Amino acid sequence: MALAREAGPDVLTRYSPKRTPAAAGVREARKIGDKRRRENKPNLPVCEAEARKAEKKRNQWAAVITSEAATTVGAYLKRQIESSV
Repeated sequence: MALAREAGPDVLTRYSPKRTPAAAGVREARKIGDKRRRENKPNLPVCEAEARKAEKKRNQWAAVITSEAATTVGAYLKRQIESSV
């Protein structure tokens, strides 16, 4: 009679069930309405702190752009006045 003992890691890897790999192209999203396509996935909700931070950055960017535009237009007008005199 054989002694029963727990199976070691070498035995478990030998007799464990294995998944066969999928055929080529099976898991790719091919149809337009497929949920696996990035454009068909629902958007993740944005937390309020992230939305406030984005709004703050947009406002800062707009302020910088506005000040640079004012400087550029002012320099252009100054040059126009000097060249006309």
